[in-house]
Amino acid sequence: MKRYRIKIIKKYTFDLSGENKEDVNSQVNTVMNESHILDLPYVKKNVRVKIREIRKGNNDEKNN
Repeated sequence: MKRYRIKIIKKYTFDLSGENKEDVNSQVNTVMNESHILDLPYVKKNVRVKIREIRKGNNDEKNN
């Protein structure tokens, strides 16, 4: 049976405004911790899935 490494990359794009960098950083932390915010319609989403076959020789040595 072959083994595969799966990498899922999610990119979100949205605008924030704030008084200073710490204010914006606080807003980003709130957005990251509240998953329903990222599902809002005005947040642009891009999901990429990469599938790569794992070679037997190299990765078996690393896993042991």
